[in-house]
Amino acid sequence: MPSTKSYNSTGRTTGDNWNNRTHSSTHSNPSTSRPSASSRTYSPTQFKSVNKNIQQWIGSFRNIRTQFNGAGRVSAFSPTGVNKWIKFVNSGAFIYKFTNVDFCNKFSNSFSSPTTSPTDACRNLKRKFGSGIKAVTRGKGGCWLIAASPTVSGSPFSTYKW
Repeated sequence: MPSTKSYNSTGRTTGDNWNNRTHSSTHSNPSTSRPSASSRTYSPTQFKSVNKNIQQWIGSFRNIRTQFNGAGRVSAFSPTGVNKWIKFVNSGAFIYKFTNVDFCNKFSNSFSSPTTSPTDACRNLKRKFGSGIKAVTRGKGGCWLIAASPTVSGSPFSTYKW
């Protein structure tokens, strides 16, 4: 016995749906629908914290890059050392760079000696600023690099110009 099928106006059989499920589409009234995401506008001040965070990240990578960029041989950093400092940034720390004069003025004159150990400096900074200080080292041209988490908020970290 042949089966009988009924057809709708589009030529599909009634009851035939994709995977035997009922599908329907709803169309909203354009005058009552929400604006699309592309038509929303935002004030630049709403991006202030994001912009600051991006500047800190870029500045941190620049501070690392200055240690091995330029003409001549590199003696302040090894490729392994650079990778260590990049890992600090990738884990959320910021890399601050200070000249020897700025470092001594902002932290302690006891660091003015060229023989001052980065380990001693790190220990002193951890005592002063807490566990947010991740590492301290001397860099190219006698500068100092400090890896610090964003939670370190005391001066000169809070007033650092990226």
